[in-house]
Amino acid sequence: MIFRFGLAVIAGLICVGGVHGADALDDRIERFLTDKRSEFGIVGYSAVVLRDGQHLHSSTAGEANLEHQVPVGPDTVFQVFSVAKLFANVTMMQLVEEGQVDLDAPVGRYLDEIPEAWRAIPVRALMSHTSGLPEYYRWPERTPASAEAALEFLRDRPLEFEAGTRTRYNQTNYLLLKGVIEAVTGEDFVSVVQRRMIEPSLLEHTRYAGEFLVLPGRATMYCASA
Repeated sequence: MIFRFGLAVIAGLICVGGVHGADALDDRIERFLTDKRSEFGIVGYSAVVLRDGQHLHSSTAGEANLEHQVPVGPDTVFQVFSVAKLFANVTMMQLVEEGQVDLDAPVGRYLDEIPEAWRAIPVRALMSHTSGLPEYYRWPERTPASAEAALEFLRDRPLEFEAGTRTRYNQTNYLLLKGVIEAVTGEDFVSVVQRRMIEPSLLEHTRYAGEFLVLPGRATMYCASA
């Protein structure tokens, strides 16, 4: 998922009784962001702070691309990674409300081309990361080119644990949820999310895209070495 603005979640920063004017608030926010940038090695960010719909602060800092010394600006495009799972979750719950998906049904009711050992796993377990499915995502290795390639990669791998007995964050869960959404709607996942989530939310500069898509103004992703 790609957003025009990078969002910084600033918990406990704004206290009505402790703020004396806009300048004081701006200073506090800037100090917080500067400290976090130093602490976590953040290359660059674009942040906006809203409270009850009121704009309180916005700022940018750092580089969108180090190699070409491109500064972050208000139009820099950032990837938000697993925040996109919230879009899939809301879409799934819309389908549940419409009676198109049963969370306690086995995923095999909706998907045919999955390993036999996966078919009895309830849809609910996918959404709660309690499925026990093996993981297809292996950073920094390149992501499989398609859902079919990811499933083929995992086809002979055993479940990591019995569904419902443990919790483990897992990208494969959402690969299957994507498939369920496509199966019951008859549309591709990107179109469904665009129609059900992005457009109704008036997110004019947001789009669903993969990690390798080239977009004008997109910030380069950097990972700190261990």
